[in-house]
Amino acid sequence: MELMPPPGAVGCFSVYSSECIEAVISAAELECRPAIVSMDQNVIKDTQLDEMAREAFHMARASSVPISVHLNHAESLEGIKVGLDLGFSSVMFDGSNLDFDENIRQTCEARIMAHAYGSEIEGEYGMLCITNEDLEKINQFLRKTMVDYLAFSADKSMTMQKQKQSLLTFKQLVKESGVPLVLHGASNIDQILLKKFQVSGVRKINVHSEILKAMKDYQYEINMSCHKVSQAIYKSEIKKIIKQVVQNKIKQFLLD
Repeated sequence: MELMPPPGAVGCFSVYSSECIEAVISAAELECRPAIVSMDQNVIKDTQLDEMAREAFHMARASSVPISVHLNHAESLEGIKVGLDLGFSSVMFDGSNLDFDENIRQTCEARIMAHAYGSEIEGEYGMLCITNEDLEKINQFLRKTMVDYLAFSADKSMTMQKQKQSLLTFKQLVKESGVPLVLHGASNIDQILLKKFQVSGVRKINVHSEILKAMKDYQYEINMSCHKVSQAIYKSEIKKIIKQVVQNKIKQFLLD
Protein backbone atom coordinates (compact mmCIF):
# COMPACT_ATOMS: atom_id res chain seq x y z
CA MET A 1 0.00 0.00 0.00
CA GLU A 2 2.48 2.58 -1.19
CA LEU A 3 -0.22 5.20 -1.66
CA MET A 4 1.48 7.91 0.33
CA PRO A 5 5.15 8.45 1.19
CA PRO A 6 5.92 8.73 4.92
CA PRO A 7 5.28 10.60 7.07
CA GLY A 8 1.53 10.58 6.73
CA ALA A 9 -1.43 8.24 6.82
CA VAL A 10 -3.95 7.14 4.24
CA GLY A 11 -7.63 7.14 5.19
CA CYS A 12 -9.26 3.72 5.02
CA PHE A 13 -13.01 4.32 4.63
CA SER A 14 -15.69 1.71 5.32
CA VAL A 15 -18.32 1.34 2.61
CA TYR A 16 -21.70 -0.40 2.66
CA SER A 17 -23.23 0.39 -0.74
CA SER A 18 -22.55 1.72 -4.22
CA GLU A 19 -23.25 5.24 -2.96
CA CYS A 20 -20.59 4.86 -0.28
CA ILE A 21 -17.99 3.67 -2.80
CA GLU A 22 -18.78 6.56 -5.15
CA ALA A 23 -18.63 9.05 -2.27
CA VAL A 24 -15.20 7.90 -1.05
CA ILE A 25 -13.62 7.96 -4.50
CA SER A 26 -15.26 11.27 -5.42
CA ALA A 27 -13.99 12.88 -2.19
CA ALA A 28 -10.48 11.58 -2.78
CA GLU A 29 -10.49 12.97 -6.31
CA LEU A 30 -11.71 16.38 -5.10
CA GLU A 31 -8.90 16.48 -2.54
CA CYS A 32 -6.37 15.03 -4.99
CA ARG A 33 -5.34 12.48 -2.38
CA PRO A 34 -5.16 8.68 -2.32
CA ALA A 35 -7.70 6.68 -0.32
CA ILE A 36 -8.64 3.13 0.61
CA VAL A 37 -12.12 1.71 0.04
CA SER A 38 -12.68 -0.78 2.85
CA MET A 39 -15.25 -3.57 3.05
CA ASP A 40 -15.86 -5.18 6.44
CA GLN A 41 -16.37 -8.90 5.91
CA ASN A 42 -17.89 -9.26 9.36
CA VAL A 43 -20.68 -6.89 8.22
CA ILE A 44 -21.17 -7.51 4.48
CA LYS A 45 -22.54 -10.86 3.29
CA ASP A 46 -20.48 -12.77 0.70
CA THR A 47 -23.03 -12.32 -2.10
CA GLN A 48 -23.13 -8.55 -1.55
CA LEU A 49 -19.35 -8.49 -1.08
CA ASP A 50 -18.85 -10.01 -4.53
CA GLU A 51 -21.03 -7.37 -6.19
CA MET A 52 -19.57 -4.45 -4.23
CA ALA A 53 -15.99 -5.60 -4.79
CA ARG A 54 -16.41 -5.77 -8.56
CA GLU A 55 -17.95 -2.31 -8.56
CA ALA A 56 -15.18 -0.90 -6.37
CA PHE A 57 -12.42 -2.44 -8.51
CA HIS A 58 -13.96 -0.88 -11.62
CA MET A 59 -14.30 2.58 -10.07
CA ALA A 60 -10.82 2.42 -8.52
CA ARG A 61 -9.24 1.67 -11.91
CA ALA A 62 -11.08 4.64 -13.44
CA SER A 63 -10.16 7.06 -10.65
CA SER A 64 -7.83 9.99 -11.22
CA VAL A 65 -6.10 9.33 -7.86
CA PRO A 66 -4.64 6.11 -6.37
CA ILE A 67 -7.42 4.03 -4.82
CA SER A 68 -6.89 0.70 -3.06
CA VAL A 69 -9.73 -1.73 -2.29
CA HIS A 70 -9.25 -3.52 1.03
CA LEU A 71 -11.00 -6.44 2.74
CA ASN A 72 -11.30 -5.57 6.44
CA HIS A 73 -11.94 -7.71 9.52
CA ALA A 74 -11.93 -11.18 8.00
CA GLU A 75 -12.23 -13.32 11.11
CA SER A 76 -11.52 -16.69 9.51
CA LEU A 77 -9.09 -18.17 7.02
CA GLU A 78 -12.07 -19.07 4.83
CA GLY A 79 -13.02 -15.40 4.80
CA ILE A 80 -9.51 -14.45 3.73
CA LYS A 81 -9.68 -16.91 0.83
CA VAL A 82 -13.05 -15.51 -0.26
CA GLY A 83 -11.54 -12.04 -0.45
CA LEU A 84 -8.43 -13.20 -2.28
CA ASP A 85 -10.49 -15.15 -4.81
CA LEU A 86 -12.53 -12.00 -5.46
CA GLY A 87 -9.35 -10.07 -6.23
CA PHE A 88 -8.66 -7.94 -3.16
CA SER A 89 -5.05 -6.75 -3.27
CA SER A 90 -5.11 -6.06 0.47
CA VAL A 91 -6.75 -8.16 3.20
CA MET A 92 -6.90 -8.02 6.98
CA PHE A 93 -7.04 -11.08 9.20
CA ASP A 94 -8.55 -10.11 12.55
CA GLY A 95 -7.45 -12.67 15.12
CA SER A 96 -7.54 -10.22 18.02
CA ASN A 97 -10.26 -12.25 19.75
CA LEU A 98 -8.07 -15.36 19.72
CA ASP A 99 -5.44 -16.16 22.30
CA PHE A 100 -1.95 -14.92 21.45
CA ASP A 101 -0.50 -18.18 20.06
CA GLU A 102 -3.61 -18.99 18.00
CA ASN A 103 -3.67 -15.46 16.62
CA ILE A 104 -0.08 -15.94 15.49
CA ARG A 105 -0.82 -19.35 13.94
CA GLN A 106 -3.87 -18.26 11.95
CA THR A 107 -2.40 -14.88 10.96
CA CYS A 108 0.65 -16.71 9.64
CA GLU A 109 -1.58 -18.96 7.54
CA ALA A 110 -3.46 -15.92 6.28
CA ARG A 111 -0.16 -14.26 5.32
CA ILE A 112 0.97 -17.33 3.37
CA MET A 113 -2.32 -17.32 1.44
CA ALA A 114 -2.29 -13.58 0.79
CA HIS A 115 1.29 -13.50 -0.44
CA ALA A 116 0.63 -16.50 -2.70
CA TYR A 117 -2.05 -14.37 -4.37
CA GLY A 118 0.29 -11.37 -4.56
CA SER A 119 -1.77 -9.47 -1.97
CA GLU A 120 -0.75 -7.61 1.17
CA ILE A 121 -1.81 -8.79 4.61
CA GLU A 122 -2.68 -6.81 7.71
CA GLY A 123 -2.76 -8.52 11.09
CA GLU A 124 -4.19 -7.25 14.36
CA TYR A 125 -2.35 -7.48 17.66
CA GLY A 126 -5.19 -6.19 19.80
CA MET A 127 -5.94 -3.12 21.88
CA LEU A 128 -3.84 0.02 21.54
CA CYS A 129 -3.27 0.25 25.29
CA ILE A 130 0.37 -0.91 25.23
CA THR A 131 3.58 -0.09 27.10
CA ASN A 132 7.27 -0.81 26.52
CA GLU A 133 6.78 -4.03 28.49
CA ASP A 134 4.64 -5.29 25.58
CA LEU A 135 7.31 -4.66 22.94
CA GLU A 136 8.91 -8.09 23.07
CA LYS A 137 5.55 -9.82 22.65
CA ILE A 138 4.56 -7.53 19.77
CA ASN A 139 7.90 -8.06 18.05
CA GLN A 140 7.45 -11.81 18.53
CA PHE A 141 4.08 -11.51 16.78
CA LEU A 142 5.70 -9.64 13.90
CA ARG A 143 8.64 -12.04 13.56
CA LYS A 144 6.41 -15.10 13.42
CA THR A 145 3.59 -13.75 11.25
CA MET A 146 5.65 -11.53 8.91
CA VAL A 147 2.60 -9.36 8.18
CA ASP A 148 2.92 -6.31 5.96
CA TYR A 149 0.96 -4.09 8.38
CA LEU A 150 0.06 -4.38 12.04
CA ALA A 151 -3.18 -2.99 13.44
CA PHE A 152 -4.14 -1.82 16.91
CA SER A 153 -7.60 -0.80 18.11
CA ALA A 154 -8.40 2.17 20.35
CA ASP A 155 -11.59 2.26 22.38
CA LYS A 156 -13.39 4.93 24.38
CA SER A 157 -11.96 3.71 27.67
CA MET A 158 -8.43 4.90 26.85
CA THR A 159 -7.38 7.76 29.08
CA MET A 160 -5.10 10.52 27.86
CA GLN A 161 -2.27 9.06 29.93
CA LYS A 162 -2.67 5.65 28.27
CA GLN A 163 -2.76 7.27 24.83
CA LYS A 164 0.50 9.11 25.54
CA GLN A 165 2.13 5.93 26.81
CA SER A 166 0.99 4.01 23.74
CA LEU A 167 2.44 6.76 21.53
CA LEU A 168 5.87 6.34 23.13
CA THR A 169 5.64 2.59 22.62
CA PHE A 170 4.63 3.09 18.97
CA LYS A 171 7.74 5.16 18.34
CA GLN A 172 9.96 2.44 19.76
CA LEU A 173 8.07 -0.32 17.93
CA VAL A 174 8.50 1.33 14.53
CA LYS A 175 12.16 1.98 15.28
CA GLU A 176 12.73 -1.68 16.14
CA SER A 177 10.54 -3.37 13.50
CA GLY A 178 10.03 -0.92 10.65
CA VAL A 179 6.56 -2.39 10.09
CA PRO A 180 3.88 0.20 9.16
CA LEU A 181 1.12 0.50 11.74
CA VAL A 182 -2.65 0.81 11.38
CA LEU A 183 -5.12 2.47 13.74
CA HIS A 184 -8.68 1.28 14.23
CA GLY A 185 -11.00 3.37 16.39
CA ALA A 186 -8.97 6.53 15.78
CA SER A 187 -11.99 8.68 16.63
CA ASN A 188 -11.32 7.70 20.25
CA ILE A 189 -7.84 9.27 20.18
CA ASP A 190 -7.09 12.88 21.01
CA GLN A 191 -6.72 14.66 17.68
CA ILE A 192 -3.43 16.36 18.57
CA LEU A 193 -1.98 13.02 19.63
CA LEU A 194 -3.34 11.42 16.46
CA LYS A 195 -1.02 13.63 14.42
CA LYS A 196 1.88 12.44 16.57
CA PHE A 197 0.86 8.83 16.00
CA GLN A 198 1.07 9.51 12.26
CA VAL A 199 4.54 10.99 12.56
CA SER A 200 5.55 7.99 14.67
CA GLY A 201 4.70 5.48 11.95
CA VAL A 202 0.94 5.06 11.59
CA ARG A 203 0.42 4.67 7.85
CA LYS A 204 -3.29 3.87 7.70
CA ILE A 205 -6.22 5.19 9.74
CA ASN A 206 -9.58 3.45 9.58
CA VAL A 207 -12.75 5.56 9.38
CA HIS A 208 -15.83 3.56 10.29
CA SER A 209 -17.98 4.97 13.10
CA GLU A 210 -18.12 8.49 11.62
CA ILE A 211 -19.53 7.17 8.34
CA LEU A 212 -22.11 5.02 10.09
CA LYS A 213 -23.12 7.91 12.34
CA ALA A 214 -23.61 10.24 9.37
CA MET A 215 -25.82 7.67 7.68
CA LYS A 216 -27.84 7.00 10.83
CA ASP A 217 -28.27 10.73 11.50
CA TYR A 218 -29.71 11.24 8.03
CA GLN A 219 -32.03 8.26 8.44
CA TYR A 220 -33.19 9.68 11.79
CA GLU A 221 -33.84 13.04 10.13
CA ILE A 222 -36.01 11.32 7.53
CA ASN A 223 -37.88 9.33 10.17
CA MET A 224 -38.59 12.45 12.21
CA SER A 225 -39.96 14.32 9.23
CA CYS A 226 -43.35 13.56 7.79
CA HIS A 227 -42.11 13.66 4.21
CA LYS A 228 -41.42 10.64 2.06
CA VAL A 229 -38.05 10.59 0.34
CA SER A 230 -37.65 8.83 -2.98
CA GLN A 231 -34.94 6.21 -3.38
CA ALA A 232 -33.12 8.43 -5.87
CA ILE A 233 -33.06 11.41 -3.51
CA TYR A 234 -32.06 9.20 -0.58
CA LYS A 235 -29.08 7.76 -2.45
CA SER A 236 -28.04 11.20 -3.68
CA GLU A 237 -28.12 12.67 -0.18
CA ILE A 238 -26.27 9.73 1.34
CA LYS A 239 -23.53 10.19 -1.25
CA LYS A 240 -23.23 13.91 -0.45
CA ILE A 241 -23.13 13.29 3.29
CA ILE A 242 -20.48 10.58 3.14
CA LYS A 243 -18.40 12.55 0.65
CA GLN A 244 -18.25 15.43 3.12
CA VAL A 245 -17.19 13.10 5.96
CA VAL A 246 -14.45 11.61 3.80
CA GLN A 247 -13.19 15.00 2.62
CA ASN A 248 -12.98 16.23 6.20
CA LYS A 249 -11.04 13.15 7.27
CA ILE A 250 -8.63 13.33 4.34
CA LYS A 251 -7.83 16.93 5.30
CA GLN A 252 -7.50 15.95 8.96
CA PHE A 253 -4.96 13.22 8.12
CA LEU A 254 -2.67 15.60 6.26
CA LEU A 255 0.53 16.51 8.04
CA ASP A 256 1.67 20.14 7.97
